[in-house]
Amino acid sequence: MFSFKKTLSILLAAALLIGVTACSDDDDNASKGDYAVAISVFTGPGNYDYSYYVVAAEDLMTGTITPVANGVEQIGYIDYASANGKIVSFGGQGEQAIKSVTQGTDGTLLLSGGKSVFDRPINNVVQADNNTLLAASFPKDSTVGTNISYYTLDIESNSITKSIVQPAPQLSKLEWSNFSGMAVNGGKAFVSFYLNNIKTYATQYTDTAYVGVYTYPAMTLDKVIKDVRTGPVGGFNTLCGLIKTDNGDIYAVSATNKANGFSQKTKPGGILKIANGKTEFDKDYFFAIEGISHIMYIGNNLALAEVVNKSFAEQTAWTDAPIKTVIIDLVSKKVTDVTGVPTHVGNGGRSFPALVYDGKAYMTVVVDGVTYIYRIDPTTATATQGAQVVGTFVAGLFHF
Repeated sequence: MFSFKKTLSILLAAALLIGVTACSDDDDNASKGDYAVAISVFTGPGNYDYSYYVVAAEDLMTGTITPVANGVEQIGYIDYASANGKIVSFGGQGEQAIKSVTQGTDGTLLLSGGKSVFDRPINNVVQADNNTLLAASFPKDSTVGTNISYYTLDIESNSITKSIVQPAPQLSKLEWSNFSGMAVNGGKAFVSFYLNNIKTYATQYTDTAYVGVYTYPAMTLDKVIKDVRTGPVGGFNTLCGLIKTDNGDIYAVSATNKANGFSQKTKPGGILKIANGKTEFDKDYFFAIEGISHIMYIGNNLALAEVVNKSFAEQTAWTDAPIKTVIIDLVSKKVTDVTGVPTHVGNGGRSFPALVYDGKAYMTVVVDGVTYIYRIDPTTATATQGAQVVGTFVAGLFHF
């Protein structure tokens, strides 16, 4: 999860800085292929000093994927999403525009500058429909106000089509409301959040799950739904508090790990359900499961997840090790360990760098300080080690 692990040496970082250049249409060193890997390189000396390179690859299962003299470059502390066959980048620490990475006709990658620059960093971007992105920006603390900004954007141009400012839910009077997940289903948008102290990050309120229900696309708050069977939904910048299945059901994931920014745990971990077309938690559904650090929906009511393999008392703050990889059946409430993926440490990123393509899931795993891509067959819960990735951590995997 979110930890400032400097998994490569300063020498490697320096070498990458010297060797990496942003690609252009005539860059002989630009890689080509239908896959892309977003690689982050720590440049120091601050915790947020990273350069990001989106690198094309012909496949994810062989060879070494490196940003050296390769890829399109971005500076900041960036997350990525996919929409309509292109990669969308957003984030903070200097990056306050949503940009796109697309595949050129020759197979190399092209970076298009954001046509819309925001007043503050974007927390998350999700695809709302075939033409529209929904972006959310929560204030980081009271110095920038207490309002939440929501934006709808045209996917093709990344331009803002609507800007909506809403006050943070009343719960922010207890502590600060932090964004943890977002999903759109029909005429409703669901936004999950948790509460913490804006100075110490301590989490005093961990006995309730909260999800805001908004009318979409107006993004007016209808209500905040609560459930006391588990704790807060999501965690610090993991972006995966809410996941939506093929049939429109939305699942809210609570883990309250120390790795995900929680200083205490007062309720068991679990998954809640908001059935398609409903705006309340399903009182007949509760899936008790502990330790989910990251989770991604992969189809057929299955999710790929990384689970912290320690009790809360044994965990270290901001460190998600050791973690194991599992397949979760959200309907049957069955958890299956993935064979072939070793127990490992987190890759140092915030969101889950995973991809679903052609019936398989791909994710990155750090083994003895080296990052590899693993291909997972969800039907058999087995994995195969693939390409090595050079960099500090991987921020995203994609297929055009």
